[in-house]
Amino acid sequence: MRRRGEEPNAWRTLGILSTAGLVLALSIGIGAGAGYWLDLRFGTHWIMLVGFALGVVAGFKEFFKAVSKVIAAEDESDESRRPPRS
Repeated sequence: MRRRGEEPNAWRTLGILSTAGLVLALSIGIGAGAGYWLDLRFGTHWIMLVGFALGVVAGFKEFFKAVSKVIAAEDESDESRRPPRS
């Protein structure tokens, strides 16, 4: 049951943003983990930093894409609730 004034897409927004946070964390972890594995395999000490950096870039790219999607949906719903101009 919806409360008065509550948007019907609040759960959808929550799902998108929580998924974005999870993708951000997993991207960083996978990038750093792959870099660590490659460091062990090749006997280096710098590949993990590259993997971490690539994970951060990929994670934030997806995070900002999800946030932009939510902002666009909010703007669209605001437009539909405005009374027509006379």
